[in-house]
Amino acid sequence: MAQAEAGAAGIDPSDLYAAAISWWSASITPAVSVSSWLEAPMTVWMPLVRPHGCAGEPIEHLLGHLHDELSRLATRRTVINEQKFGAAARDARRADNTGAGTPVFLLTGSPFTSGRSGSAINTAMEGQIRMAWDGRHTLPTRGVGRYRATRKPVPPHVGVTWDVSIRDWRGFLSTDAATYSRVLHFVRRAAPVAHRVDSASGDWREALAAAYAWAFNTRPVLTYTTRAALQWDMVRAAEAEWDTVLPEPHADFFVRVGDHVSRIAGTLAATERTAIHSVHIQAAWTLVRRAVLDTARLIAMDQSTVDRLIRALDDGLGSIPGPEEDAPPLLPNAPEAGHWGADGKKRHLRGPAAGR
Repeated sequence: MAQAEAGAAGIDPSDLYAAAISWWSASITPAVSVSSWLEAPMTVWMPLVRPHGCAGEPIEHLLGHLHDELSRLATRRTVINEQKFGAAARDARRADNTGAGTPVFLLTGSPFTSGRSGSAINTAMEGQIRMAWDGRHTLPTRGVGRYRATRKPVPPHVGVTWDVSIRDWRGFLSTDAATYSRVLHFVRRAAPVAHRVDSASGDWREALAAAYAWAFNTRPVLTYTTRAALQWDMVRAAEAEWDTVLPEPHADFFVRVGDHVSRIAGTLAATERTAIHSVHIQAAWTLVRRAVLDTARLIAMDQSTVDRLIRALDDGLGSIPGPEEDAPPLLPNAPEAGHWGADGKKRHLRGPAAGR
């Protein structure tokens, strides 16, 4: 999909690939969870940082066009304060209740407001999005009791795909590490010469639509193969080491590397309707690896230390012996009354079947 769609839009395919994973994770997070952290939504958050002189269409515009009929996201741009955050939550909940969408909204645009001292995130909204990443949802407006009565997550799940300038991105450095460690930071790459490439993998829309319907009809808890679990344990061990080796302001960016890998691996596995295999862990680490290097570039870290830590993890992940072994079962959750078609639209059940 990225190779076929990015060139004609003047976007680097690797940037579109990363943003698409973020968008897709938000699409399926109400239905899919990972056994390593059942309470956490499987959302992959990222700011895509535009360096000086970087032009081109915002990636969110292209993704919105490509995924509109698949993800059924209630999209809001530039939600910069708690009032707009609450309004987006209510709209997403209303869309879910009417069968027009899932209880998800996506934060796009930029979360920063500029002032004399630089850029910063609205502090009230910052707390809300942090809790949304962890899964401890609260509603920052009136009507909390009414929404709790629905026995659904409150507020709806929140996705984040921000497109920010490098000037605004520096506002992260003035916020609490609890916020910027929850997102993967990518520097947008220079756009290639505009061209279109025919997709070699067939109709990716049909594949994603089928995966979306499977997710909401199955409500799986994704488990790990033995080898994948060992690899993820190694990522978590590396995360703990980085926290002691890197200086504190820099280490704070990477205290959730293991969680990022787990969420991306689960997002990729869900597209294939399978448990998490080692190939998913390795692919997830490839994306997180780029984010680590991009972050080091953004905050001018000691590159030699970062390179050494990354090489050690690269070697470790490749040294875990196979074979993969049989994948454990995907543990199903009880689905809500309703059926999700391949077009990503909810069809409510009627009669006795709805109460089963």
